[in-house]
Amino acid sequence: VSLTATTNSSGFYEFLDLAPGSYVVTPELPGGRTLTVNGLGTDPLKDSDLDPVTGSRAVTVTSGSSSQIDGGLIAGAALGGRAWEDRDNDGIQESGEPSRGGVEVTITGTDGAGRSVTRTTTTAADGSWSVTVPPGTYVAHVAVAPGSVLVAQHAVGASSTTDSDFDPTSANSAPVTVRADDVVSNIDAGYFVPASISGVVWNDRNGNGIQDDGVLPIAGVLVTLVGTDVNGNAVSLMTVSDADGNWKFADLAQGSYTVTTASHTGYEKAPVDTGSDDAIDSDPSVVTVNLVAGTDVAHLDHGFWQPASLAGVAWADTNRDGIRQKDEALLKDVAVELVVASNSAPRAFDLVNGAAAPGSSIATQQTASDGSYYFGNLAPGDYQVRVVTPSGHKITMMDVGADNSVDSDFNETSLFTNSMSIVPGMHVINVDAGFWTPTNISLVKSVVAGPTVDRQVTYRLRTTNEGNQPTIGLVSVTDELPEALSVVSYDAAGWVCEQTITAVTCSSAEPLAPGKYHDLILVGRIADNFSGKLVNTAFIGSKELTDNSTKSDDTGNAAVEGVVTARSAETPAGVPSRQLAFTGSNILVLIMLAGASMLLGGSALGARRRRRDQ
Repeated sequence: VSLTATTNSSGFYEFLDLAPGSYVVTPELPGGRTLTVNGLGTDPLKDSDLDPVTGSRAVTVTSGSSSQIDGGLIAGAALGGRAWEDRDNDGIQESGEPSRGGVEVTITGTDGAGRSVTRTTTTAADGSWSVTVPPGTYVAHVAVAPGSVLVAQHAVGASSTTDSDFDPTSANSAPVTVRADDVVSNIDAGYFVPASISGVVWNDRNGNGIQDDGVLPIAGVLVTLVGTDVNGNAVSLMTVSDADGNWKFADLAQGSYTVTTASHTGYEKAPVDTGSDDAIDSDPSVVTVNLVAGTDVAHLDHGFWQPASLAGVAWADTNRDGIRQKDEALLKDVAVELVVASNSAPRAFDLVNGAAAPGSSIATQQTASDGSYYFGNLAPGDYQVRVVTPSGHKITMMDVGADNSVDSDFNETSLFTNSMSIVPGMHVINVDAGFWTPTNISLVKSVVAGPTVDRQVTYRLRTTNEGNQPTIGLVSVTDELPEALSVVSYDAAGWVCEQTITAVTCSSAEPLAPGKYHDLILVGRIADNFSGKLVNTAFIGSKELTDNSTKSDDTGNAAVEGVVTARSAETPAGVPSRQLAFTGSNILVLIMLAGASMLLGGSALGARRRRRDQ
């Protein structure tokens, strides 16, 4: 039931013929008027019955009953304002900022007689609200919905008609004193729906770009935010990560922002967007965020890791002692390859190609003009380095001596280093490779005189270095005498010789330069009772230094590889004994001192052609 009546000139109204039931009487007050305090005095026919707070009175009608519901009006004052969305949180009402309807506003205070007065209303769709109160002093209070906050009260730059009048903490306005017919219409409330952007900075010790268990926070890293809020205002903020690595930009307005994480001294950015979980990966150092009001963009995280490096040089180990001397040349254009160690878990990381499997190649390069190579930006992991032996060279002995800064670190067979475990920030140096150039020595034996009347014949045994490097270590020439030939004399020109019944051996440790030769002159006498073909064979051997006592019981000597040519002189069959002719050119023997024929011992090493006696 909804009925309307209008008071007459005497202020009287009535509703007749009501059916029994419950009703609410609500007057429509004229402007500038408000209800007086209800329920005063002892005469119910003279007091005011309408509630000044609700502006109404409930009544129950029974059969045959009548009720007198009176309302006393007094000259009042109007209080009002507007609630709005302050999208940029600047505390100023600006064009385009939306109104907020449905906000409950409560007015409390006392009238001129000291009586308590309370009024409650709700903002309309346009954000406006208004109540009429008796003359007195009042405070307005607004409700704050979850997710919203009140903006700053009386913001700098705002006027009394554009500011927010409510304290953000208490949600109360300042007290307002009004007289009859006063109108205060600018008790406004600005609401802001804050958004935020946050993240964490951590030490990605294993360089995998994922926040694994036990990661360490990094404090003091600068993070900046620039952009434009929804109202077109420029925004520029900065912060640093705290002791727990956390950082946050709070109370942000809706807008488009760019967040930049600065570099961190001594560290590199971790790999970004690794894996499928955005909550634990590392994000790019520059990220654009289109921020919506009331949202919290979290996990804008940044991992840093400390890169490691590995470096060394290639050099010419001229004396093949496995130790780099100052005067030994450095080698350029030697191919060097970095490999994930075969015994490593796949945790080493190639910044270009992603995770590298054990045994795979990370990078290759050529040594520079100073013989150096350098692999930088290495993630933690187990690595090996492999070299490619330059043409005409051999790798020198590994790990000679106690000084790792001057030895060679590559295995002579595999050409790999040992596995090296690299931890964050480690810089491994002196992973060096020494190379030596094998000599190529030859022996040519010829008859230079004889046979004479007294059956003497003179041989020349010429040792020549046909290689590009000086000979290394002891070089020896042995002439194995046939039974029909005895030694008369020999001239070794500085070499040290030893003679037995069946052989003459001359040796020298003095380096023989490339292209140079040394002659051994041997004079022998053919036995009187010999007739037929005489074969005299010589061979050359080389006992080179290895300086590796762990391989042999000797003093560290071993054979040098090379091609050795031995020439023997023959006595042609059928020539009378006093008319023997030795040409020295009948037999040419090539002896290869290959690795398969190397002997580890203290004696002269080599290969020889067995004597052929005819």
